[in-house]
Amino acid sequence: MLLHRAQKRSQEAIAAAERAVSLNRNLAAAYTETGWNHTLLGEPERTEAYVRQGIRLSPRDPFLVYWLLYIGVAQLPGTGRCRPRDVLPPRAMMYGPAVRRKMMLAE
Repeated sequence: MLLHRAQKRSQEAIAAAERAVSLNRNLAAAYTETGWNHTLLGEPERTEAYVRQGIRLSPRDPFLVYWLLYIGVAQLPGTGRCRPRDVLPPRAMMYGPAVRRKMMLAE
């Protein structure tokens, strides 16, 4: 899933996530990745339902902050062209380079 997304192959990432869900319907990351890939494909209206399902399955997940960011970015106007690093708060620049790099790679 992540490799497909990194290679800008969102359709294949969604197919891989759906396969993962068919094998284990409790895999929270598969739902959230499906949602995010829908945003990348320009279908942001489908994102929130998938991401919220992932959050229901793993409410204390260490990646929760990114999952919530997926929902927020999907609700921005013109979402098909927006990346999370474009909407990071200016305060994020106060953190060290390692934290900023993690924030920018969360797309």
